[in-house]
Amino acid sequence: MTHGLRRLAFIGVLALALGGTGSTVAAFSAATRVAIPPGGPVPAGFRIADLSFVGTHEGWALGTAPCTHKPCTSMLRTTNGGASWVGIPAPIASLTNCTHTCVSGLRFANPEVGYAFRSSLEMTTDGGSSWHKQSGNAIALGITGDTVIRVRANHPSGCPPGCTFRVQSSSVGSTTWHNLSAPHVIGDFPDVEAAGASVIVSIEQNPAGGAPNAHATLLLSANHGRTWRKRNDPCARRVAGEDDAVSVAMTTHHRVAVLCRPRRGNAGHDFVLTSSNGGRTFGHPHAIAAAGGKHAAYLVARTAHALFVATLTGTGSQVHYNVDVSRNGGHSWTRTLRTTGPSGSAGRDGFLGFESANVGHFVGNRRTVSRTSDAGRTWATHHFAH
Repeated sequence: MTHGLRRLAFIGVLALALGGTGSTVAAFSAATRVAIPPGGPVPAGFRIADLSFVGTHEGWALGTAPCTHKPCTSMLRTTNGGASWVGIPAPIASLTNCTHTCVSGLRFANPEVGYAFRSSLEMTTDGGSSWHKQSGNAIALGITGDTVIRVRANHPSGCPPGCTFRVQSSSVGSTTWHNLSAPHVIGDFPDVEAAGASVIVSIEQNPAGGAPNAHATLLLSANHGRTWRKRNDPCARRVAGEDDAVSVAMTTHHRVAVLCRPRRGNAGHDFVLTSSNGGRTFGHPHAIAAAGGKHAAYLVARTAHALFVATLTGTGSQVHYNVDVSRNGGHSWTRTLRTTGPSGSAGRDGFLGFESANVGHFVGNRRTVSRTSDAGRTWATHHFAH
């Protein structure tokens, strides 16, 4: 649940895409044979805000580019795994001015239906050719099977710190939402993770809103959101000092991993906890030894034992955006990727995800995207435009 940009989304886990040129392509959805418009060039100066993949070839990028008339929100699409991109229509909503209509997250459920969300909720049913505003908002959104789960704030534009959140669901492509039985939680920066029938909603506490700590609250469901149980922050283990959950990841085998970070000003190192029973109990902490420098930013669990974290190191105007990998449940870590960019160019984290057993992508600075086709052992870095 880190602040700012965090990850890409795709069916089953999370995903990113390669950068490319602005060459025009025409394609058809393999699932339904719906014609995909050819699109236009990639806008000059495009910067990524979020991406979403369905399968290994079809992907969408939400971002921004310099323009004359605001909002300057832009949308790209690839049908060849990111080898090339084209510009397509974007929602008429800002990426940054969240006091009114704002979208900064992107999730596609299938090649036709996708959602752009934050203080506003926009839906497409034609692969991004057109977008339509939906009722309410979605501060966080996840997809499990044919069900969409959203975390809705009562006052999305002005309540932080200390929003009251409720969890709702809808069928993919539907405009009707239903309240779920998840407890209402007051906090900030919600996140939704879904894998198979399991769903985890994590919500941070914000000390600026009067909370005595920054611990997260976890809401867990094992049946697509029909019933829920509430769990306190599993990172809260120290007698002296405070550690907080900042990211949660899960697989379809009831495996859950949590990234823990010492609260600002407290001594200690980032570490991970893992659970094999859907988050009911967690094992011993494992330090992220490869992180060094600053902190680990986002966690992805690809299998029961393969964990990936995006890490941020370095100081000054240039920082390093890295990927660290553990293949033994967090016992040991190896750095397999380091990219360089200006400080703050990807929010504060970068984001990371996998769309298949071997193919994954990482954005470190909003200008480049790195792709792996061997489960994170090697990476190739590409620019969206030159």
